[in-house]
Parts: sequence; C-alpha cells; structure tokens
Amino acid sequence: MKRPFSVTILLWLVLSLTVWSGLRLYSAIRWWYVLFEFAAMPGPWYIAISGGIWLIASITLLWGMWQAKAWIRYALLGTGAGFTVWYWCDRLFIQMPSENWLFALLANVLILIILSVCVFVPGTKSFLSKREAHD
Repeated sequence: MKRPFSVTILLWLVLSLTVWSGLRLYSAIRWWYVLFEFAAMPGPWYIAISGGIWLIASITLLWGMWQAKAWIRYALLGTGAGFTVWYWCDRLFIQMPSENWLFALLANVLILIILSVCVFVPGTKSFLSKREAHD
C-alpha cells in the first residue's frame, strides 16, 4: 500500500525532531567541559538529559510510524503538545531573553497546525488502520 503524502510529512517532522535531539545530546556530551565552565544555567546536565529524552521519544515515534501502529496518531499529538510546552517553558524560564519570540511562536503554531492536519486527514487514518489490520 502506498504511503499518503500526509504520512510522509509526519515522518519528516519526526525525523527532524530526531536529528535535532540527537545533535543536542551529542553537543552536550562533546562540549561538556566548556558548557560546565562557561554556562551558569542550564548547564550540560540539563541539555544532555533533555536531548536524550526527546531523542528516545522521537525514535519511538519513528518506530511506531514505520510499523504503522494505530496508536501513533495519538502519540504524535501528545508528543507535539509536550514538546511545545517544554520548548516554551525552556525558552521563557531557562534561556536568556530573545527578540525573535514572534517568529518562534508563528513557527511553532504553523508546525502544530501541519501536525494536526496530517494526523486527522482521512488518508492517514485509513493508511494506519489498514496497515495495522494486515499485521
């Protein structure tokens, strides 16, 4: 069965999160002593742990999508909501203030809209339910 375009978009979104999380974890480990010496807050522990958590979550999503599990639609929505909450808490309470908040907000809303549309489009649901029924 051919994969719908909406599922391909979801795969790219999850793959992007996986790469970003992997780079965050790798960078924290690679630059541990520099971050420890010069970064008062949040430090390498926070960066490594948060990168690792999102890496594990995104690999789980990739596996679920690759296997076309029926639960993946809910997991995608939950992970998208969880990542949004974490991102904005991190940005508002841990990072130094930044002037590009409007761009970040618009990009975040656009990604959430794309995620939601792709999850709820009928082609995604039928693709995942048919794949699950064949397994």
